[in-house]
Amino acid sequence: MLKEDIMKSRRLILPLIIAALVSAVGWAPSPAYAYPVTPFSASLSGGLTEGGITWYNRSVGLQGYVSDHTPGSTTVMFDFYQGENLDMALYLSTQTRTASGYGENRTDFNFTQEGPVGGITWVVISLCTAKCQIVLTYKRR
Repeated sequence: MLKEDIMKSRRLILPLIIAALVSAVGWAPSPAYAYPVTPFSASLSGGLTEGGITWYNRSVGLQGYVSDHTPGSTTVMFDFYQGENLDMALYLSTQTRTASGYGENRTDFNFTQEGPVGGITWVVISLCTAKCQIVLTYKRR
């Protein structure tokens, strides 16, 4: 009976020793880095866009939707810039997404805009129904 108790003790203690060694050495997986996300929401003359901007090292990720509640269409336009001040920033590119048709029409988007060395520092969001208007401007923090 004594021999069986010793064997049971070994089976219980050995996993505890291994777990203590693994945590002391730091072999446990580290948590993933969470990139900053800036939420956005804007509406204009029957058009609406909502979503988030994820600020990666060089690029930005945009996810959300544009919806149209007019007889025509609504386009969301994203302009990307690099520079400390927007009025002196270097224009990089533009991406658009459109929802069209009368009623509750919605177009989802989820894309990444690649940036140059130094990264994208500004995202300017415009909504276009009958005309285009800048509705939001965000800078990388």
